[in-house]
Amino acid sequence: MTPETIADSILDELSERRGFCLYVFWLQCRENRAELHERLSALLDGSGAVPLVLRRQLFHDPNGWAADAVSLLEENRAAVEAKANLINSGSPIALVVIARGDLAVAQSASPATAPAWLPRYGGREINTYARDLTASAACPMNSPESAIGELCTLIYELDVRFCSLASQLSQLNVHHGLALWSTVLKDRTEYETRADFLDQWRIGLTKVTDARSYRPSLRSKWSMVAAMWATFMDNAPAKLLGLSKHYCEFLGIDDLAWITNPPGPESALLPILFRGANDRPEDRVAIAGRGLIVSVGLACQLATAAAHADQYGKVNATALAAVSRELRAVLASADRAANATLARASHSQSTN
Repeated sequence: MTPETIADSILDELSERRGFCLYVFWLQCRENRAELHERLSALLDGSGAVPLVLRRQLFHDPNGWAADAVSLLEENRAAVEAKANLINSGSPIALVVIARGDLAVAQSASPATAPAWLPRYGGREINTYARDLTASAACPMNSPESAIGELCTLIYELDVRFCSLASQLSQLNVHHGLALWSTVLKDRTEYETRADFLDQWRIGLTKVTDARSYRPSLRSKWSMVAAMWATFMDNAPAKLLGLSKHYCEFLGIDDLAWITNPPGPESALLPILFRGANDRPEDRVAIAGRGLIVSVGLACQLATAAAHADQYGKVNATALAAVSRELRAVLASADRAANATLARASHSQSTN
C-alpha cells in the first residue's frame, strides 16, 4: 500500500466518526518505518492523526490494549496537545501505530480513562477503537495499488504476441483457426475471411501509441484480447471450457504453463474461481485456455473500472493489489509461453 492510500483511509474514517474517541490505526511495516513515519506525518498534517513508530511490546493483551493506547498518548503528549483545537471541537484523535508485527488484539471498541492533561476529556472514560489498516485500508480502483499502467502494457504486449503467433501458425496450416473463426470470430468481426481478420488485427495494433493506456473496447472487431474479453463476459464456465479448446488451437496453447507463474508451484487463483462443475483432469489444455480467457477478461474489466473509477466506491487496497498482481503474473506467463510457441513455429517453418 502507498502512504497516500493509508492516509486517505485514515482521513475517511475520522471524517465519518461523530463525537470524540481515540483510534488506534495499526500499520505493519517490515522495511523502513522511519521513512513511512515521515511520509505519513506530512500527509496527515493538520488532521487528528499522530503517526508514531512502535518500539516496545504493546497490544498483545486482549484485555489491556486500551490501556496500551493511553500509554502511547502519554508518550506522545506534545503531539497530541498540538491537536487541542480538534479535540475541543469533539473530533476524534488517532494514533497511527507503525509496527513490525501483526495486530494481536481484537479490532473492537474498548473503554479507557484519558490522561488528566488531555484537553476537554482529561480523566474521563473515552471509547477506544482499533483498526488494522494493513488489512482494511481502502482506495479507488485507479490507485497505484492496481498498477494499471503495467497491466495495460501486458494486455497490449499479449495482443501483439498473439497476432504474431496466429499469423505464423496460419502460414504453417491452411486450416488453422477454422473452429474459432466459425464459432466466435466470424460473426463477431463481420470480416469476410480469417486473413482479413489477421490483417485488421495487425493494422489496429500499429495504431496504438501508448501501451500503458491500451484498453480495447468490447466492440473492437480486430483485437483477439477484445474477443477473449467478450467470450468471458458472455459465457458460463462450462461453455467457456468448450470454447477455450478453439482458442487453444488458434493460439497454440498446449499446457497449463500458459497460466502459471514459474518457478512457484501455486495455481492461478482467479481461473479456479470460474471453474466448471464438470472439469476433468484430462482437460488440462482446455482448462489452461479457459484460465487465460478468464484472466484476460478480468484484466480488461479491471482496466475499464480504473478508467471510470469515479463511478465506483473504494475497495480493499490489499485485495486490489493482490488481484492486479495475479493478473499481471498470468499475462506475463502467457506472453512467455506464446513467445516460446512462436519460436517453435518459426523454426518449423524455416526447416520446412
